[in-house]
Amino acid sequence: MQAPAQRRQAWLVRSDGLHSGLRTLLRGDVTRIGRDPHNDVAVRGANAAVVSARHVEIRREGEGFRLYDLASTNGAWVDGRRVETAELSDGMRITLGEGGPEWTFELEWLPEAQLAETVEVAAGSLRRARGASLPALERTRVEKPPTAPPDRRLGGGTAAILRRAVTLARHSAGRRWRRLAWALALALTGVLAWAGLTIASLRRQKGDVDRQLAAIESRLHAGGQDAREIRDLLERLERYQTIAHNLEERVLYQLTEPDREQLFIESELRRLLLEFGAERSVAPPEFAARVGHYVDLYQTADRQTMRQALDRARGRFERMQSQFEEANLPPDLAYVVLAESALVNHRESGAGAVGLWQLTPVTARELGLRVNAEIDERLDPDRSTEAAARYLRSLILEFGSGSSVLLALAAYNSGPTRVKRAVLRVEDPIAQRNFWYLYASETLPSETREYVPKILAAIVIGRNPERFGF
Repeated sequence: MQAPAQRRQAWLVRSDGLHSGLRTLLRGDVTRIGRDPHNDVAVRGANAAVVSARHVEIRREGEGFRLYDLASTNGAWVDGRRVETAELSDGMRITLGEGGPEWTFELEWLPEAQLAETVEVAAGSLRRARGASLPALERTRVEKPPTAPPDRRLGGGTAAILRRAVTLARHSAGRRWRRLAWALALALTGVLAWAGLTIASLRRQKGDVDRQLAAIESRLHAGGQDAREIRDLLERLERYQTIAHNLEERVLYQLTEPDREQLFIESELRRLLLEFGAERSVAPPEFAARVGHYVDLYQTADRQTMRQALDRARGRFERMQSQFEEANLPPDLAYVVLAESALVNHRESGAGAVGLWQLTPVTARELGLRVNAEIDERLDPDRSTEAAARYLRSLILEFGSGSSVLLALAAYNSGPTRVKRAVLRVEDPIAQRNFWYLYASETLPSETREYVPKILAAIVIGRNPERFGF
């Protein structure tokens, strides 16, 4: 019997982050990788920021494969060495941008007929990805090309599941097994049809809610309303934000939502706001997106700074948190230090702010620290942390608890006078004297509007370093 024709086939095995272990079959003679969704392998997620729209391509040349950098901004690395082009062999590591997404290149001999048939293969027929866990069903997932992404289809991998059920029905020896396999296939089809209709409905509802939120925020930004109109807009804004939150909590919506990391960030924001005693725990979408932006930044361009800050925090951070608790403050407010100085004690700003907590001489003296020619207690970690806790406590007492804790953080950055000036510009002192209104109406200075989500991003990472790869 003649052996089936075989062809050398290549796979990319993702080896970092949430997608670790995903295997992508290189189907054509040219495979393009980049951030653009039209690539054969489209990069999404936390570390996509360092990836160019069209970053690299892998070409089949005879029975071999070669990688070419497509003039990317941040370069391509093969086994830790930056290259413009490189011949690929089994086991090589490919990295896009320094600290960016990483794959292991693997070669297999497969029958040519098999290459077009499946999107899931038995784990025993392929080598296991380095560091990847072996699933209970002994199967290895394969990424489809972005033209038909599995997470956008009803249940993902539906065709492969039905093919396996039909194959079982054809080849099982007993009639009972054939009947069972067909029944399972029909039941699965029904379940997936119901899930598809439900998911489509949820997405339509979420799209409608997002459009309403955008329209309300646009009217708030435009200004010109009287106090009653503003109160009505804020009530509608809160109502639609609650609806959006409830939709996002639905399991079927989450299963099809591509940006799982942003959902996690929004969940952490809700926990934080509840800990702060906020009157509402759902952050506006625009604000949550900015927090997500800074979480992304800390994982890419500022990754080394954040990693070093977290390393410095080990062994001393528990002491800082206890000092905040002694001031009756949420202990996780101590993570502010990550964004303020990255725990570099001798850091000095252009405005003369010095130390872990970046206190100016005037503020430090007001807080009881000695700052003179002989001694600068801003450089004393214990004394400066106690002073920072007292300062944040006084700002919270001044601006209020709940979401006004965010006003206190804004005042820590720009000074209480500038925040007071913004508060005094509101027309309705009851409905509008809160951080969310001042943020949505762009009443706060732009630097301060960016400072608060940056601080919250540092807190989210500080509470979950392993979740973000630190």
